[in-house]
Amino acid sequence: MKIEYKDADGKVLELEVSDEIGQFYFSSVKEAKKSDRRNTRPDRHTSLESFVYEDKRFFTAPSNPMQEAVEDCEVERLLSCLNDRQRELVRRCVIEGWSYTEIAVQEGKDESAVRHAVKRALKKMKKTFF
Repeated sequence: MKIEYKDADGKVLELEVSDEIGQFYFSSVKEAKKSDRRNTRPDRHTSLESFVYEDKRFFTAPSNPMQEAVEDCEVERLLSCLNDRQRELVRRCVIEGWSYTEIAVQEGKDESAVRHAVKRALKKMKKTFF
């Protein structure tokens, strides 16, 4: 099988390779083109927070009062009103950033059960401190 290869100077080279290597080469070129196409559309992956005009940000992330409280206050004081399981769930989800699915898989429970347990714990914290 012959492969035409264009080097950086624009010269076209013809190489004789086995069929196996040729198929591998063509599949890798095809995958590289797919990847390049995905990466050449930055507008699809740019968050609004990154848009700045004349040193002003026009879009900011929505504030999360519970996250701000965790950052501003002593964590143990906030978690003191919760039982052990609720405390651990809030620590993993809010502080460490685990997803409900990751916790559910680890505990062998349904994702919705973990999500509701976390929401109940956050509601309890909010009622106690805010």
